[in-house]
Amino acid sequence: MPIRIVRLGFVGSLMIAALTYPAAVGGQTVDGPMALDELKQLAGRWEGTTSSPDVPGSLDVRVIGGGSTVIMTEFPGTPHEMTTLYFLDGDVLRLKHFCSMGNQPEMELDQAASSVEELRFVFTGGTNLDAGTDMHIHQGTIRLIEADRLESSWDMFEGGQLAGTNRFFLSRVASSGS
Repeated sequence: MPIRIVRLGFVGSLMIAALTYPAAVGGQTVDGPMALDELKQLAGRWEGTTSSPDVPGSLDVRVIGGGSTVIMTEFPGTPHEMTTLYFLDGDVLRLKHFCSMGNQPEMELDQAASSVEELRFVFTGGTNLDAGTDMHIHQGTIRLIEADRLESSWDMFEGGQLAGTNRFFLSRVASSGS
C-alpha cells in the first residue's frame, strides 16, 4: 500500500499544476512565466479521491521564494507526505518531486503536445533513480474540469515500461493568498 500512496501523491500535485496551465489562449503560445503565474493561483487546500477508492487525495499549495516558486505538499501530515517544487529555468516550467520512495523525478511541461484542455508533463530525469529500471512517475495528462475541480491521469514506469496509470479527482476546499 505505501507505494500506491506515493504514486498517487505525486500524481495529484502534477495534476493540479498542469490543469491550470494555459497552453494556448486565443492562439497565444504557452510559456513558463504564464504557467508559474497560473500555479500561484492554486494557493490553498485541495481534497478529493483517487482511482484507488481507499486512498483519499489531499494537497496544500503555497507560493514561496518571493513568488519564484510554488510548493505543493501531498498527503500533508501523514507518513507519506511528499513535496513538489515548481519553478522557472529560463522560460521553461520545471518541477522536482521529493517522493517518499526516496527518488526525485524531474519533469517539464511539453508545450508542443499541450492545449488549453489537455496538458502534458514529460520526464526529463531525476536523482536517486534509474529510469530504465526503477519505478517512477514518467508522464501525465491533466484536464481542468472547472475553476476549482481538476482531473488527471499519470503513468508510472518500471523497468522502462508502463507499469500502471493513476487518476486523481481534486477540488479546492480553501484558498489562501501568496
